[in-house]
Amino acid sequence: MKPRQVRSGFLIAGAILFTAVAESAQAGILTGKVTNPNNVGVANVKVDFFESSTGNPIVVTGNLTDAGGNYGVLVPNGTYDVEFVTPVAPGGIVPARYTAVTINTTVTLNVSRPFGKVLDGTVFDTLGAAVPNVDLNVIDALTGTLEFTPNDNTDASGNYGVMIAPGLKNIVYADQNAGSRLAARSLTNVNIVNDSTIDVSLPAGVFVNGTVWDGFSQPVTGADLDFDDAATKTRLTTPSDNTDNNGDYIVTVPRGTYDITVEPDVADRLVAERRFSIPVNKDTTIDFTLQAGLSLSGSVSGPGGAVASCDIDVIDAGTRAKLVTPGDRTDGAGFYEVIVPVGNYEMHFQPPVATHLASVIKTGIHVAMDTIVNAAVPAGVILSGHIQSGTGANVDACDIDVFLSSTGATVLASGDKSNFFGNYEMVVVGNTYDLEFEAPKTRRLQAKRFTSVAVTSNVNFPVTLDTGLSVSGTVTGGGTPIDSVNVDAILQSSGVSTFQPGDRTDAAGFYQIIIGFVPHTLVFFPPVASGYAAKSFTNINPGGDHTLNVALGTGFLVTGTVTQTGGAPVSGATLRAESGPTWVPTTDGVSRADGYYETLIPGGTYTLRFIRATGPTADTVVLSSVAIARDTVINVEFSAAACTCPCKYDPACDGVISNVQDVVTTVNVAFRGASGIIDPGCGIERTDVDGNGFTSVTDVVRIVNVAFRGADRLTQYVDPCP
Repeated sequence: MKPRQVRSGFLIAGAILFTAVAESAQAGILTGKVTNPNNVGVANVKVDFFESSTGNPIVVTGNLTDAGGNYGVLVPNGTYDVEFVTPVAPGGIVPARYTAVTINTTVTLNVSRPFGKVLDGTVFDTLGAAVPNVDLNVIDALTGTLEFTPNDNTDASGNYGVMIAPGLKNIVYADQNAGSRLAARSLTNVNIVNDSTIDVSLPAGVFVNGTVWDGFSQPVTGADLDFDDAATKTRLTTPSDNTDNNGDYIVTVPRGTYDITVEPDVADRLVAERRFSIPVNKDTTIDFTLQAGLSLSGSVSGPGGAVASCDIDVIDAGTRAKLVTPGDRTDGAGFYEVIVPVGNYEMHFQPPVATHLASVIKTGIHVAMDTIVNAAVPAGVILSGHIQSGTGANVDACDIDVFLSSTGATVLASGDKSNFFGNYEMVVVGNTYDLEFEAPKTRRLQAKRFTSVAVTSNVNFPVTLDTGLSVSGTVTGGGTPIDSVNVDAILQSSGVSTFQPGDRTDAAGFYQIIIGFVPHTLVFFPPVASGYAAKSFTNINPGGDHTLNVALGTGFLVTGTVTQTGGAPVSGATLRAESGPTWVPTTDGVSRADGYYETLIPGGTYTLRFIRATGPTADTVVLSSVAIARDTVINVEFSAAACTCPCKYDPACDGVISNVQDVVTTVNVAFRGASGIIDPGCGIERTDVDGNGFTSVTDVVRIVNVAFRGADRLTQYVDPCP
């Protein structure tokens, strides 16, 4: 339909008046005023129209604002996406886009926009030549929202210029020229506070192409391909990475090693696929065949009704691997649907933090047919704070883990990483939690753990992480990397293990921990199944980042059962091996619920101490001069009753808890020898109040703390750690 003819237009009192004669019922007028935050009209703003149903542009005339910011445009009746394209100039305003604006009469749309900043620059190739037709995408780094930046492709000279709101941005540059061998470039966390010029060079790339098929050798159209750096897990920008009508795709990426994911449309009922560590050093063809799957769907609701944008993760109950599940966020009605293979799963439901709704885990989900799983998420409380280093710098990307203090169970919570400004905000159900904070290891900050933090209402919990140093290396046995070796860092001054999340070796035997500037003992505990014995290194006190590669020797398997008189199994009994005054680390070596234990010990002669759990029944069985020259079975029996002292806070055994004599007794024992020496007899019960196998300064501190709570010879305190 053609727009009606406009004979003339007159500006009267800030509005544009149209005189028209033809087909007025078939056209409408969009009119209004564009202003800046000071309510001053903005001239030369272009008003463009696109059909909402097709995206096709509509040719209009007279679509520039006048000197007062006023506009009036005649368009055919219809529903449009309307764009207000502002001049790119210092002091200008941010452009705007409105969708689905219905115009069939005179419609007034006044627009007030914030002041923006000019972002401009030039894009080059690897040889320094300017690159035209490079598309620019600006994304709000905090919300992930793609910002409206009209006319954002580079011109023939490789130059670009856009108006954007100030703030933290991720900026993507993607070459749109057909057959280009230039890969896209992403800049993350660019803080735009002033007009900025950013020149970039696009990296050289190679082609990855192929075809995506279903199980019947039919092409899969519209499947999305994603490329993640295999080492850093950073997602590359790969424009035009969906399959065409023939199931074919082609993308350009820099040379590297990638995890490649194929995500079909949910309506195709095909299971997404991810391949790990694929080397791409030249043009490479990779085809995919996707298996048919089953629908796993449902609705998520909260106290106020349907929950939109709730993130759903599906976890394999056996391998604990997270499935690739396109479409795993609820729509406006709270509905979700993902495609999975037959299996047993655990599902995680994580509402947006802004909803103030807590996350939920559902277990024991068996999918053998199309399955519906609904979830109700409860109202929660906000746990938030600011994370900084010891020097006061913001700590971004700090990982926050939450555990229920009463059980140690992991608590699922959205918002578990700090943002660029070091701030975090999470939603949990009111309770008492243990909190763990770990910064990226590149920051060289020591992780921290806080226990028994009450979060029964909104809580602000700021954290300062102390500077540390990196100790890293590889652990091998017989020249082969050993996976899942647990690395402990123990303070030599106190014998206390430091908090070290992520302290296990990977498949390549690599580990990295962050320790403080004091002497440490590092202990490497391999899995018993590896056949290698644990090993320790003392006086690790690096003045800078330190590399410690470790070669473990084989050990002999020592197994057995721990019982008490009458045959009842004893769980939690710890095996401690000593060679003279030296402690020999042993992997695991803690009895299970059925009393069984197993560990690996290098050949030699040892004193073996089996230490029963602390409390009123604490006890130790000591075996002297035990020769370990082959796999050995050692069964241990504890007496039914342990030492007669009623409480570990009464080392003086006078029936009075934590009086001065108790403190003196503990101090005498603590200073009797170096940490790591176990007290004989009942000492393990009476003076090892923290139950770590030996008496140390921390035991004295605990006794002193109890004593200063107000204990006297007439007061009997209930042992807080029985």
